[in-house]
Order: sequence, then C-alpha cells, then structure tokens
Amino acid sequence: MQPGDNFRVIASGNNDFYKRFKVKQDDTTGKPIDGNNNEIPTNNTTPMLTVWRTLHIEVDSMEEVPTTGPERNFIDGYIVKITGDSTKATVVYVENCSPQAIDDGSAYLPTGNGRFEKGKIRIGSDQIETANLDGNGKSAVVKGTGINIPFTITKGSMTKSGKVKSMNDIGDKIFLFDTTITETDFAGDTLTVTGQSFLVDYSGVDTCVVDTTPTLSFKVWDDDQITGDVPMPDTSDLERVFNPAYVLPVFDVGDSNDNVEFKLNVKATEFQSTLDWDSKPYNVNTFWIGYVLGGYQYLSVKDYDPDGETATGGVTDITYGGCIIFKETLQDTNPSFELIAVDHEIGHLLGGEHTDGALMRPEGDTEFSPITLNRIRSIVKPTGN
Repeated sequence: MQPGDNFRVIASGNNDFYKRFKVKQDDTTGKPIDGNNNEIPTNNTTPMLTVWRTLHIEVDSMEEVPTTGPERNFIDGYIVKITGDSTKATVVYVENCSPQAIDDGSAYLPTGNGRFEKGKIRIGSDQIETANLDGNGKSAVVKGTGINIPFTITKGSMTKSGKVKSMNDIGDKIFLFDTTITETDFAGDTLTVTGQSFLVDYSGVDTCVVDTTPTLSFKVWDDDQITGDVPMPDTSDLERVFNPAYVLPVFDVGDSNDNVEFKLNVKATEFQSTLDWDSKPYNVNTFWIGYVLGGYQYLSVKDYDPDGETATGGVTDITYGGCIIFKETLQDTNPSFELIAVDHEIGHLLGGEHTDGALMRPEGDTEFSPITLNRIRSIVKPTGN
C-alpha cells in the first residue's frame, strides 16, 4: 500500500459475509455496498483509514570554515605590481597565489566583477586592510576609490609617510608615492611599506628606487558571511509540506554529525564522497530514509560570488541519493529561501521533478503540485541505496 491509500477493516466470523460487498469508490468514507450499490449497514467496520508513510531523515552539517589548508576561504600570495591614478593605488597585480588562483572561473573584470567583489584585501606584514573591493581581474584586485598601501621612509630625524600609488609600474624596483619626499636624500636608508622593509638606492621627488625588485605579501577574502561553524539545514517546514502526500518526516536516524569535512565548493564529482550518510544502507521499500547535509557552496561559478552570478541553494543526487543545502549561498542571496530549498531537495529524493511546477520549479514555491504529490505517493522508496 502507498501513502494516501484508503481502506476500512471489517470483522466477521462468517466467511461468506465478505463476498457480499465492495467499497464505494466515490465516497469520502468508503461505505461498503452490495452488488446493486446499496449500502450495507454494519457495526463491525472501522472508519475509513488512510495509509501514512514515515520518512526518516538524517541531517548533518559541515565543520567550521578552516583557516588553513586547501579548503580555506581566502587566498594569499605576492603583489608584484601596483598601478593607480595621479593620487592613489587602484589595482594590485598578484602572483604565486595559494590555494587557488584569483580567477576561480567566475566572470572577472571587465566582463564581470569576479569572485572578490565586495571582498577585502590585507597587505604586508602589517595586514593593512582595504574592504569593499570592486572585484578582481584574471590576476589582479581592483578598487577604483583607492587601495590603502601606506609607506614610511626615515633618515636620521627626518621621517616622511604617505601612500604608495604605484610599484614596479614605470620600471622595476620603483615605488611612486602620493606625497613628495624631497626634504633629504633617503638613499642608503629604509623604506617600509605595509610593514615590509626595502633598502633605498635612490630617492626623487615622489619616487624611491630600492635595491631589489619589491613584492608585498597579501591575503584576499570574498564577501562570504559564514566564517565559523556551518549550521544545520532548517528542516522545520518539511512536516507541513509533506502532509498532503501523507508522508510524515521524522529525524531519528544517523548521528546528527555537525563536523562533516568542509568543502569550500562541492564539485559534482565529489558529491557522494562529501556526504556522511550513515543510515543509507537501511533505506529500503519498507523503511524510507532521506539525507540532507548543510554545506557551504556548490560550484565556484554557481555560488553567487560575484553578486548576480548563478546561485545554487541546494542540489540532490537523483541517482545515488542525498542532498546538500548550500548555506553560504543562501545567506548571500535570500536566507528566508532556505525552507523552500530544503522542501524542494527532499522532494527530489521522493521523485519530484522540475517540470512538475509549483514547489519543484527551480524558483520554488510553497506547495507541491498535484503531479509531485502523486509521484511521492507512488514511489517505492526514496532515491539512495
């Protein structure tokens, strides 16, 4: 029997009694009738009963966003060139980036704004920060209103300070400043830029030539908001939305693991290995089990970095089962959409398809369509195992 099937139970010690009746199909109470469609009065019949199925759901979430290793959510490396306008630095060019390149596959400047739109960069050993970046190019970080790169140069009691507006732009080993440094000849002394020191070979009006081709260390972050623990997915709407399908979600399987290995961006080829679905072997026709993981982001070109990029809030493996809700992407776009995303993805586990419309549309809705409800009521078991 399937969810939503209706039946009545009749008890009798007379075996011939059962041959006298059938159930009236267009009646909401399932009245027993004889061959002439006459109602058979009986006192030993239950009210109409409806089949419900329990959907046992295992819920996990990823561990804290790491600050080290290949899945950390920032990039570091070296600035090898700085350019700007007559008053300030606006572009820093980078090399030797780790653990990924600045270009993550998203459309970057000038076509798009790149992953680091609205992000922040910290430069040098002093970690001088510039926030709300315009974005990035293939190998550069950009902010048109200025990137903060302070310098100090000292000789004896004379100290000058200001901002760097270019480096290695008009020639190797050359810094250009936003202030004049003509008070003395600073050759042989030290130039400090964001905490990193260089020996001065020559100083001009607003220029220093140093003894080695300079580089500055940097770290750059995008505008992701979840920086600590990745929360569990919000499953609080599942009972309501599955009620019309006569399916009752319960959360009584698995270990509620909130320390699943972190993946910054889950690739399609890594989907199953990302899950920690302990109860999967027990998902059978007579015991329905689903799985949902609170993850971080899907593919780097579908994580809404930069703003306006495709935003994937959840994905379900309709072949091998399990679904992941991408908490950071939902946080970036519309946190209130999470309930719909969870409902939608669990709907996929029970046979729902995008073409069904209503809640199963990629844009979501608040209710399953009659097509989806019929699929859920007809499925043998959820996807997986």
